[in-house]
Amino acid sequence: MGYLKLPDEVTEYDWSNPEFQKFTRPVVIRGGCKEMPAFKKWNLKYMKEVFGNILVEADVFKSIEDMQTTNARGGKHSFKGEFLELSRKLFNKEPPFYYPSNWYLDTDFEPHGKIIQDCVHPSDDYRNVKHDFKSAISFFMGNDTYTGSHVHIFSDFLVNVLVGKKIFYMWSFTDNPDVNSEDFHSVHYNTKNFWKRDHSKMKIYKVELNAGDSMLLPPWWYHAVYSPGFCIGIAKVYIRPGVPDKDSLPHHDLVYYRQNLDKIFNLQEIENFTDESTNHSPMIIIIIMMFLIVAFLKFKRVF
Repeated sequence: MGYLKLPDEVTEYDWSNPEFQKFTRPVVIRGGCKEMPAFKKWNLKYMKEVFGNILVEADVFKSIEDMQTTNARGGKHSFKGEFLELSRKLFNKEPPFYYPSNWYLDTDFEPHGKIIQDCVHPSDDYRNVKHDFKSAISFFMGNDTYTGSHVHIFSDFLVNVLVGKKIFYMWSFTDNPDVNSEDFHSVHYNTKNFWKRDHSKMKIYKVELNAGDSMLLPPWWYHAVYSPGFCIGIAKVYIRPGVPDKDSLPHHDLVYYRQNLDKIFNLQEIENFTDESTNHSPMIIIIIMMFLIVAFLKFKRVF
């Protein structure tokens, strides 16, 4: 079984669509973030001008395998140093490997403020982030990076690639049930290396996001990500209505939510994906079948 194509891929998107408030399924929007100023402005030179010698943090991985499972050496953000130094380390050919990711942008920090202004977009009129470190803009930049398979549990993510490419390998909570009961670290990251799994035994959708592309990503969709070459992007992280404050929950409650996403979000009712890599929904298939039956009965009466 090869990788599947997501049923929903569009070149235009109406941000006033109620689906943008609900995030019931992944939707790829080609050219979705080209209206952001960042799409025309961002590159490594620009980032050096914005951050200069300011102290920043990044994850450090002692091997490719550790990066593939997002198992940072010394814990998250184990690099602390000047941005210009970090920008050189991004291109290391040998370990350790550096990846500044999940920078939640702070409106009170001047360089972050410039980045936030670059991310202004028409979608903000219909749903915007609160910049409170729960609903925020998450910034990532790297070179030949991997992100281990994980699931967000609570938040809706609007992923935007501004420079380079990101390749997503993804599946719904209901697609590969055995994965849900495996070991995790940091609550929501699979301990097992996705990149070494037998993908032929899994149901996996593959999505390539190029510069200017966006994707709606619901919280129950697992994803592992590879960025071939240099890449910069952001995710606008929205608090999903009705979910608890994850920062106030003890570890065992977080695990419970992760293990029961199908019940919490009533996935049996809202998911309507077929097993085929086509754009045909079940309702369309039913209509076609009814049409064929009627045509057959008419044909039978004639003869």
